[in-house]
Amino acid sequence: MSNIIKAFINIVNNYHVSIENITQGNNRVNNMGEGLETYIKNAFANTTNEIDEQKKLERLEEVYSYQGNKNNPPDLILKNSDAIEIKKLESKNSAIALNSSYPKAKLYANSPMITKACKACEEWDVKDMLYAVGYVKQANLKSLWLVYGDCFCADKESYERIKNTISSGINSIEDVDFTETKELGKVKKVDPLGITDLRIRGMWHIENPNKTFSYIYEYDESKEFQLICLMKREKYDGLPSEDRVALASLGVDGVEVLDVRVKSPDNPVRLMEAKLLVFKIQKEIDMDYPKYELILHKSYYEKGFFNLGVSVDSYIKVNNGEITIYMGEEKEKIIGKLNRNANLNSTPRIFGGNELKNWIQKNCKLQEVVFIYILSLDNIWIKKIP
Repeated sequence: MSNIIKAFINIVNNYHVSIENITQGNNRVNNMGEGLETYIKNAFANTTNEIDEQKKLERLEEVYSYQGNKNNPPDLILKNSDAIEIKKLESKNSAIALNSSYPKAKLYANSPMITKACKACEEWDVKDMLYAVGYVKQANLKSLWLVYGDCFCADKESYERIKNTISSGINSIEDVDFTETKELGKVKKVDPLGITDLRIRGMWHIENPNKTFSYIYEYDESKEFQLICLMKREKYDGLPSEDRVALASLGVDGVEVLDVRVKSPDNPVRLMEAKLLVFKIQKEIDMDYPKYELILHKSYYEKGFFNLGVSVDSYIKVNNGEITIYMGEEKEKIIGKLNRNANLNSTPRIFGGNELKNWIQKNCKLQEVVFIYILSLDNIWIKKIP
């Protein structure tokens, strides 16, 4: 039986970031998401490198009891284990669109939103809900969150109360022919001729895990790929001991297994014991980021600031404000200031204060040339030339 630890280990051991683009149909977002779904399926089934299609299909049958469609949750069910909902994002911080299905801490067999095939795939009443949230940029997977619903979704009563209140409110309107549906409702015969209907559908969104859990994990712009798994401690402890031992003995750079405490979705002042698994891959800097060669003149060397030239000006945000500065191979992080008023041509001046000055004087020589990599509009990395 597969589980989240097995998937984590499989991704670490078979690391790649290329996501297949599926182009069938007319819904671009859904079609591109199918490539991510294939990635997730292979991760849990350990079929990433399987080239024999028949063997792969047989292995998928062993691991999964159900594969869903684009319109009904979940996307996958692990046999005798978790339900998996897969969401592909094209921005690292954008909200997750759940459409007419509200966020789920658990998946219940009596839910009206799931199909008959899903209900009948095996004997079950309730399953843990695992959200797989992938940030894909130009067909490359930049980050993947595997986070259980009970870590960031409230109990179903919180969402059903809103849904039921809206439905009952519409039903209370005089002279409205309200029809019960799996969605919020449908009002029939709105106009005098009785030829117009109003379909009322919920469009649920939930905040991106990068934002929700920024207090325990911060997205690292300097990484080629980052995998983050979050679950309650009791869930982790209930997974097979041989899998937990295998995880502890991985011995791979970039892997961390951390004890954390997260806010309860039902009572945020209460903290829950949880487990955070992290795998990060360093980006090959020279190939991907704009780079500026900076000479450490006397003023830069002694005062903790520097100017960036016209060649990288367009890669830095246009407004004054905070900018994140990473320093050296260890990527020591400080928060600096960006000022576009200091130079007559409005090119960026970066202030890092004493922290930047101390790093420069400790690691560099006067008049030495260093690289400034532009990681994003408000993230830069100062690094000695190898």
